Amino acid sequence: VHHDKLLWGMVRYFGEGMVDDETYRFYYRCYPQRGEREHVHHPIRDLAAAWDASKAYDFITNHTGNGEVVCDAASVEVDDDIHRVRQRLVDAIQRTLFVYQSQVKHVDNVDGRGMHMHEDVLLEPPTIGHSALLLLGLCYSLRLSIIEPDEAVKTMVNDLARGILSMQIENGAFCIEFGKKGERYDNYLEGIEFFHGEAMLSLACAYKLATTWTIDDDASGILVESTREAILPALHRAFRFYSGYYYHTEDVAVNYNIWQVISFAKYHDALDDDDDRTEKHQVKKYVLDMCQGICQSKSWKYQLARGKSFYGNLETVEIACGLDALAEGIQVAKGYKDSSNLATLFERHARNALYFLEW
Repeated sequence: VHHDKLLWGMVRYFGEGMVDDETYRFYYRCYPQRGEREHVHHPIRDLAAAWDASKAYDFITNHTGNGEVVCDAASVEVDDDIHRVRQRLVDAIQRTLFVYQSQVKHVDNVDGRGMHMHEDVLLEPPTIGHSALLLLGLCYSLRLSIIEPDEAVKTMVNDLARGILSMQIENGAFCIEFGKKGERYDNYLEGIEFFHGEAMLSLACAYKLATTWTIDDDASGILVESTREAILPALHRAFRFYSGYYYHTEDVAVNYNIWQVISFAKYHDALDDDDDRTEKHQVKKYVLDMCQGICQSKSWKYQLARGKSFYGNLETVEIACGLDALAEGIQVAKGYKDSSNLATLFERHARNALYFLEW
């Protein structure tokens, strides 16, 4: 109940405080205590805001508290403003996705046509990170009916996924910047802490949408068959590379763990319990090992030692993103009897993180 109230308060702040009344675009910075709000051109964070807003929309639309829809739950004090908050989130999500969908480039590759975002709208070189966050925003918005599944949207989802797939090289790694074919094999570790995991997560989410959600009684409508069938083998090759990198690199930054956990937890869920049993257990071990790495990181081990920050101005982004990863790890751990102690450990750290973020 306490966490429902906290989450509702955060969603309400997101919908009311972070959306520009005139443009229906997300603010980059917001200091409500000082009445200051600022727009900054930062496509990655703008697209991430649209994706996060879709998850906030999901909470106030479908979340249940004490067995009831949160809009009607006695445990959370809400009023008619919930409809306004929900509509503001929808408006901002739609507007943001529209802006970045407006200019794209098609790229020809050996695996078929793919798509990436245009530098004219990004004002910076297009990367798999841009494509991934747009793809995530589209997938979540389609699932929640925030946008309509017309042919143009379905084609964009398919071609964005195809574009990301085209950036995987023989060793299983993903290169990040489109248009640098000659440099791809030398720079495949560039952006490994963020963009690689984001790209794999978007592929896993597109695959899940295509295989579990029907459009006109046709689950394959969201991805063409060749794209859908290419995703799990691509993630298999990626798992071989990124798990090897993790276990053989002495100093891996915690942000690497975070995005790897979130992406490979989705890959774990997509694997068949019988046909992919060995791979699934290997992925499970990788995900849970990285979650333990998050709990042992400097931010979590020391800053959360008493459930609250020792300093009032500490950066909270790493904690919030790590909490997202631990939530995935908890779900994976709960699926195995021999990992119940890890589920308990991760839940304790997650509660500490919630208290930290509230404080």
